[in-house]
Amino acid sequence: MGAGDLLDLVRLKLEELVWKTRQGHAAFIAQKRTKAYALFGLAGTGVIVLVVVVTIIALNLNADGAKPPEDSVLFPAGNISDEEFFVPGEPDFLPPVILYREPRKQWTNEDAAPFWTDPATLDDNWSNNVEKYVDKLLESVP
Repeated sequence: MGAGDLLDLVRLKLEELVWKTRQGHAAFIAQKRTKAYALFGLAGTGVIVLVVVVTIIALNLNADGAKPPEDSVLFPAGNISDEEFFVPGEPDFLPPVILYREPRKQWTNEDAAPFWTDPATLDDNWSNNVEKYVDKLLESVP
C-alpha cells in the first residue's frame, strides 16, 4: 500500500464522516421543523375554537327573549321623530358658478378702493417727505 492509496483511503473516510454528519443534521432540523409546524397548527386551532366559543356565548346571552325594562334610559318609550334622529340638510348658500366674465378695460373706483389710499389725504406735506426720502436714497447709492 502506497502513500497515494493511504491518502485516498483517508479522503474517503472523511467524506463518509462528513456525509453522515450532514444527514444527521438534516434529520434533526427536519424533526425540529415538524415540531414547530405542529405547535403552530395546534395554537391556530385553539384560537379558532376560542373565537367560535366566544361568539356562541355572545349570541346566546340575550337569546331568552328578555326585554329591557320600560323605564330604561337607553330605550325610551315611544318613537323618535326623524327631526331628532337625522341631521338636517345644509342650506344652499353658495353663489352660482360664473363660467365666463367679460374682461374690463378700466377699474372703477369701487374696484380700486380696497387697494388704494390717496396719499394727499394722509398728510399735507407728503410730497416733501417723498422728495426727502428719494434724495436720501439717491445720495446713499455710490
